[in-house]
Amino acid sequence: VEFYQKIEQLTGTSLIKERPCLRQFQSLNEYNLFHDRYSQSAPWLLNSTPPNSKNAPYGQVTTQCYVLNASKFLDTTADFFSSNLHSDWFHFNAASITPSQVHWKHIQTQYVFYAIGAEIRNSSLFDDIDFQCSSGSILSVNINQQPAHQILNLGHWLVPLSSSSSFKFGATFRPNSDQYLTSRNDWNDLSKSLKQLVNRPVEFIGMQTGVRTTTATFQPILGAHGQFKQFFIINGLGSKGSLLAPYLGNKLLKHIYDQLPINIEFDIQTHISSKIFNV
Repeated sequence: VEFYQKIEQLTGTSLIKERPCLRQFQSLNEYNLFHDRYSQSAPWLLNSTPPNSKNAPYGQVTTQCYVLNASKFLDTTADFFSSNLHSDWFHFNAASITPSQVHWKHIQTQYVFYAIGAEIRNSSLFDDIDFQCSSGSILSVNINQQPAHQILNLGHWLVPLSSSSSFKFGATFRPNSDQYLTSRNDWNDLSKSLKQLVNRPVEFIGMQTGVRTTTATFQPILGAHGQFKQFFIINGLGSKGSLLAPYLGNKLLKHIYDQLPINIEFDIQTHISSKIFNV
């Protein structure tokens, strides 16, 4: 949260909003896993209802959350850094590499960071890491008179936007898929689920599809290439990119500049084991 608040201060733009989130568990196992993982005294846990309640047979919790306007964040930061932003695809084989510098076209830099999501599977530099992709879709909808003071998470989530009637609803999960094309099945699944959730007329505005990248251990991956130490990777954030990226980016910078170790579960060496890099 602090990261996005600093970006707001730098750019003079509103990007995040605080919202409570009501989560109804879909099974007793889900309820137990949540309470085993998190303390009842966690400051962001506003209240908790046990199973067998009238409106929540498997229990529910209300937590303090934030909504990030991701598209506005990307546009705002792109504009802020526009003087140093280059709209081009980096090609490793076209770069000139010395022990202290990487030269590519008219750019000279000390380090190169591969933070390219699903496109990492098209890179020859980190091709010894086993990445899996899954695609998912969300709906943009208008729902008049739908309460917009909180996020609802009842299997799928319903997130209020800046307008009192605008919401995002999702998301689907298609394993082993790297397709950005929208799917009729996703549309049918989401629209049916949404109509069961809200008892009001829904205006469907559109659907967006994205691709999540994960690793075999379902943990993010950080670290330097085994041979080319100026090249770093940050990937495998799954569906939690906006949440994890500021934290992991800070971890990686502290590793580079302060020589602090990377957590073993994130370390690239954990993911490649004894494999040898190939370029």
